[in-house]
Amino acid sequence: MHAKLAPLAASARSARIELRAPLVAVKATHDVEAVFELSEDPLRFDEVWKVCWHPYGGGPYPDFEGTLAIRSRDGGGCTLELDGNYEPPLGQFGRVFDAVLGARIASATARELLSDLAEEIEERTETIQAS
Repeated sequence: MHAKLAPLAASARSARIELRAPLVAVKATHDVEAVFELSEDPLRFDEVWKVCWHPYGGGPYPDFEGTLAIRSRDGGGCTLELDGNYEPPLGQFGRVFDAVLGARIASATARELLSDLAEEIEERTETIQAS
């Protein structure tokens, strides 16, 4: 993950990322403008990145602020973790929508993002090991 995010963090510019929400009938997508910054793990075991994003081109989508981390696991391997907060857009209507359905869409979208990152990390690791 460092190889992918470090150049983005160093440039201090936003990166356009496609987020996918796997809904029952269709996969909805929307781009976000994301900014990454290397954070520090107090125990120095894990790689932690601050991340924030807002919807590219606007729309009724929430901004997000949190952390993206690769956590070491006992016995080898790692776990990807996305932790943070968002405020539903559209005021009271958005909060009601979030309580009924939006939070589940946000969780599914986060799982898709983590799955994509995990796949990319695994491909990169296989390429390095094959070299």
